[in-house]
Amino acid sequence: QVQPGGNVPRLPLPSLEDTCKRYIDVVSPLLSEKELVETKQLVSNFLKESGPELQKHLQKRDQESPTSWLHAYWDDSYLSFRDPITININPFFLLCEHPNDAKLRQVERASSLITGFAKFFVRLKTGKVSPDFERNVPLWMSQYSNLFGGVRIPRLGHDKMEYHHDSTHIIVYCGGEPYTLQILSKDLQILSEDRITMALANIIKQSNEPRFRYPPVGIFTSLPRDDWARVREQLHKGDPLNRLSLEEIEKALFVVCLDRSSPTNQEDISKRLLHGDGRNRFFDKTLQIIVFRNGVAGVNMEHTGFDGHTFLRLAQEAHTETVQSFPHSSSFSTFQVAAPRRLEWKFTENLERELVAAEKKFEEQINSLDISVLRFKDFGRKHLAHLKCSADAFLQLAFQLAYYMIYERSDSTYESLMTKQYRFGRTETLRPLTREAFEFVRKATDEQISSRDKVKSLRTALAAHGNNVKMCKMGQGVDRHLFALRRIASDLGRDQDQMFKHPSYLRFNEIILSTSNCGSETVVLFGFGPVSPNGYGVGYVINEHDIALVITSFHRRSVLVSSRIKSYPLRILC
Repeated sequence: QVQPGGNVPRLPLPSLEDTCKRYIDVVSPLLSEKELVETKQLVSNFLKESGPELQKHLQKRDQESPTSWLHAYWDDSYLSFRDPITININPFFLLCEHPNDAKLRQVERASSLITGFAKFFVRLKTGKVSPDFERNVPLWMSQYSNLFGGVRIPRLGHDKMEYHHDSTHIIVYCGGEPYTLQILSKDLQILSEDRITMALANIIKQSNEPRFRYPPVGIFTSLPRDDWARVREQLHKGDPLNRLSLEEIEKALFVVCLDRSSPTNQEDISKRLLHGDGRNRFFDKTLQIIVFRNGVAGVNMEHTGFDGHTFLRLAQEAHTETVQSFPHSSSFSTFQVAAPRRLEWKFTENLERELVAAEKKFEEQINSLDISVLRFKDFGRKHLAHLKCSADAFLQLAFQLAYYMIYERSDSTYESLMTKQYRFGRTETLRPLTREAFEFVRKATDEQISSRDKVKSLRTALAAHGNNVKMCKMGQGVDRHLFALRRIASDLGRDQDQMFKHPSYLRFNEIILSTSNCGSETVVLFGFGPVSPNGYGVGYVINEHDIALVITSFHRRSVLVSSRIKSYPLRILC
């Protein structure tokens, strides 16, 4: 485990009174006056009745846990998710082009990324990854141990994570078939980049040859988790060859997907990185490097064990490695490895039927998804800083205004905020829909309100967002604490608390706008699927001079939201 660069405190447990007070504040923009009165009464009852006892149990859990009062519950929330992880859990990142040659061929781009990822893994294994800091505050580093060799194993009712840190091979997918390729020696020497390039070229050549093709087993990982658990059990109980091939994939350091398409449109690229055709993927693996024929590259990740901030460090250092190693260097180890080997499978008739059904479900899932990409060029963090605006706060108000312009109402909004400044910290939910934000969108859409008053309201809403960020950074958010109290109640068999059953709390938890800011200069786009059938997923990257957004929905309105957001800076700043 990588050690932090200083003392990192435990995640604080907020007081029950403070959380309940903040809950009233953040839920009020979602409610009518009558519902707000009812909710205040329920919260008051909760504070007097069941709340204090639940808080005592949570305090005891905090004292006894080696991690935090939240950590195990949070991992469990991911692993108990039963819908497909494709789109719903796994985000994607589009990586920037190679700086030395924008037209790098597929195998060269893939081999340079493999080398960059492998170098980072070796530094992790040998304790040479430097600590992370945020404004001189040391960050907890345990998530880095979960980047490599990880796989989510499907099980009925509840999945589990496995990590294989002693692996020396990767899996290369090409034409829907997986090949195993050793890239490390036992003493952690990395195969030379030239030899990796030759191996990848060999895999592509084999894949293009006319011969018998094995079924695309990776499509099963796009199934609802219980369905995939049952199919995986069939694979394990069938021919031993199937179990050995599955284990080879699951124990790999990471997966590399060599796709035959050459997408150039950013919506098309986003779709292929988020889900692809399902056949040339294995969504259970923590890291899948995806490289298209034209050299465009990205990553799809199963992030139960780590968050976007952790991956960005890997992406940055891998990118630096590709710059420093161009053109190819032969200075790495030339240890002897076997040629890439295609993994084999033996299917029963029942497995063949399961495969057809899985392909049909996958097509239904991806056909329902809508993606829109919006880019602001010459308009980024630097421009907004000149106007004394937080870029993140400004964008969040843009989302609120765009949504209100379409639906003439506001709905529950989520923004992920990193909390690695605490031991085993993951994220807290920032609630961008403050009372001030709600007041702003109402004034911004009212033609009777002067531009001066609109800008004043904007400034007030921006300040409220900034204060919200500070509270969450101090471990004083609302969502995670209420989530843990509800889990405590469930563990005690007390699921009948009226506050958690009331429509106001249910509306609070039905996230319609799920948003996340996760980018760096090495990432062009970042995206993920909506978390509710009627919602939107909004992934965005804020750079010095540009901003990029990926908006997803299941109801064909992503383009409409995109157009409304696009008009926002002009409405307010001009």
